[in-house]
Amino acid sequence: MTVGDVMDAQALPRGDQERLFAVGRYQVIPFTMKDAVNKLDLERSEAFTPEIQDQVFSDYLITHKRSAVRNYITDASGSSLNGAQTALAQEWASIADPDTGKSYYDKPGGSNHASITNAETENALNAMRQSYRQAIESGVAPEQAWKQINSQPPQQLAQTQQHKRDAAQDGKLEQGERGEQVKHLQGQLAQLGAFGRDGKSLHADGDFGGNTKHAVEQFQREHGLQIDGVAGQQTQAALAKALTQGTSKHPEHTAALAAPAQAASSLLLSDPRHPDNAMYNGAVSKLEALGERGGFANRKELEQAAGQIVFESKVSGLQRIDHVVPNKSGDGFFAVQGEMTDPAMQRVFVDRSQAQNQPLENSSRQAAEESQRQATQVQAQETSSRSMSM
Repeated sequence: MTVGDVMDAQALPRGDQERLFAVGRYQVIPFTMKDAVNKLDLERSEAFTPEIQDQVFSDYLITHKRSAVRNYITDASGSSLNGAQTALAQEWASIADPDTGKSYYDKPGGSNHASITNAETENALNAMRQSYRQAIESGVAPEQAWKQINSQPPQQLAQTQQHKRDAAQDGKLEQGERGEQVKHLQGQLAQLGAFGRDGKSLHADGDFGGNTKHAVEQFQREHGLQIDGVAGQQTQAALAKALTQGTSKHPEHTAALAAPAQAASSLLLSDPRHPDNAMYNGAVSKLEALGERGGFANRKELEQAAGQIVFESKVSGLQRIDHVVPNKSGDGFFAVQGEMTDPAMQRVFVDRSQAQNQPLENSSRQAAEESQRQATQVQAQETSSRSMSM
């Protein structure tokens, strides 16, 4: 999503299913988002990347809106630890008020409870304060020193703001976390052939972003686990088991599955020989039926969007596409299986820009690979069932 997309979604009325409120790494609310964009001269067309979110945090949230935080870190005259901690508590309800030890917004019967202690924020603030002082003493200019200590904010104060836990304590890894444990997880997923939402092979960069979450969800779906995108103990155990077993136990079946899948991966979805050609044709016809509401500049964009819709639908477990409906903001589509009025319907959201610009070759290959994964999963489940019955 772009900065503008986020702002538009935050501006939707209450009750709208597409409305966003607190967004991103730092749970930025609508007023804060709007003011940050103005103060930092951000362009609406910019992607709302982790880097932009970090900039909002370091150059706006703790500099402009909650200036007491930056003042303490930079040892400004009149600053205090209590003032900085109070400012943090006022911005994030999960951070304890230094005077009460509770959420600044705690009320009887309310839902706001502090999960981040005063000791944690004190340690984080003092770590940044010390880093800043060391940079200044080494001859770095003040503004550059500030940028330097915020170059990787999640490692210090931002780690507290993002409501992070110690993964070593609870065994979980989730979106927004960074570090060697995340890198190891990504490496495991990559070994199993995982790919991100962008359709590319997963890269082990130590940053648990949207692509990593997509890969985790895909693994969970294939192994019958709870699909939440969080690499908890069960998911990590299943990963280790999958890596240990590999395909050595069923080489004949693996080869049998791989051969047709490899052949299919070289075919376009528009080719009648592709196993998902019928699903693709259905998506094309649904997009054609939208007419001007489809908003495509040419036939190629429509066909590429149909290809991506097929892939996203397969990944989400849809067996067919009964409806394709544009969302209210016009930046995406919902592919639906079932009747629109049926509570049991299944649907998946597909980003318009990504879909219409994704080469049909890519989505065709991804769909074929997904079919292979699903077939492999069925085989594994059948083998497991036979083993249990013996």
